Amino acid sequence: MHSLFDFEGADTLLISKDPQSEFTKLLQAKGVNNVTVMGITNLKDKYKPYEAKRQLCARYDCFLVDDRVAPLLPRLLGKKFFETKK
Repeated sequence: MHSLFDFEGADTLLISKDPQSEFTKLLQAKGVNNVTVMGITNLKDKYKPYEAKRQLCARYDCFLVDDRVAPLLPRLLGKKFFETKK
């Protein structure tokens, strides 16, 4: 398999619908350890200030998003978050 991004050592965040525990269990069952799962409610609550959004963007190398919550992200995270193209 040829990938554009090396996921082996990358810190990855999966943004999912609530509850995120089902996604965590699925990843653990498949043996995926380097992916952190965050629910959309947790994202709304913890990352309201601009500085918190910048820190979130800087903390992870790659972001994966559940297609059910993807339309909500531009309003929640802002334009600068998407300009980094992670």
